[in-house]
Formats: sequence, C-alpha cells, structure tokens
Amino acid sequence: MIMPPVRKITTLVTSNYGKRIRNRRIEYHNGVDLRTVKITSSREELQKIVVTEDCTIIDKGVDKLGNTYLRLRPLVSYWLTEIIYVHVDLSDIRFIGHSARRLSAGTALGYSELGGNSTGHHLHFSIKNFRGYANPIHDYFIPNGIKYKFK
Repeated sequence: MIMPPVRKITTLVTSNYGKRIRNRRIEYHNGVDLRTVKITSSREELQKIVVTEDCTIIDKGVDKLGNTYLRLRPLVSYWLTEIIYVHVDLSDIRFIGHSARRLSAGTALGYSELGGNSTGHHLHFSIKNFRGYANPIHDYFIPNGIKYKFK
C-alpha cells in the first residue's frame, strides 16, 4: 500500500517539480514541496510526515546547505531507486540507527523543520529512478492514487 507523505486527505503542493523562478533566477527543482502545516482559525498545527511505502534506509544526514534529509530505497515500486525526504526533523527519529533498516508504509518520521534556506515549514519530496530524478506528481502520486492539489 502506498500512501501520501504528509498525513492529510489531500496533499497540498506548494512548489512543483521542474523549472521555477527563485530570487529572480530560473532554477531546477528536483522534487515537490508539500505543505506540512494545517492552518485552523485559531492556530497552525504541524502534520506528521510518514513513510509512503515499505522501504529500507539508505542514508540520513545534513547537506551542505544545512537541510536535513532521509534517503530510502522502496521495496514496492520496483522502478524507483530512491525516495528522498528533505526538511525532516531527524532528532525525533530515534529508531534510525543505521542503513538497511526496514520501515513500513505509514511509519511516522516526525515533523518538518526550518533549516537550510527554507522559508517555511514544508516537506521537499523527491523520487529517483535509474535515469535520475523523476516528477513525483506524474510518476508517483497519480499512478498510486494519491490525491493532491496545487496551492
């Protein structure tokens, strides 16, 4: 079973895959940014980030920009080589001690964090296949019935 990476009924995409304009420059965005904050009339509430499908851990850490990441190898989607979560608060992930550890679909990873050059709470979600980065909307969400909408 494959599920949305943020515990919501509909996944809200705040920045799409591909070319985008940032700081008046065109750049390539290798994934999608997903809202992780539920805004109610009285407050903002962070939503849990979860594993989308059964995976094993490849790697976790902090990149050169200060963004925390978690790289997973899917066990269900045979054509994917990696699922990458960026801006996840790794301090809440106590069960990740080493690579090759198995995680089941729906396992809570924790919450998003503000790190690197992030402007607000969100999850950067990327997928890779044997040719490199792929579009998560067209190649993962739609074929697996994950509902989404654009901000």
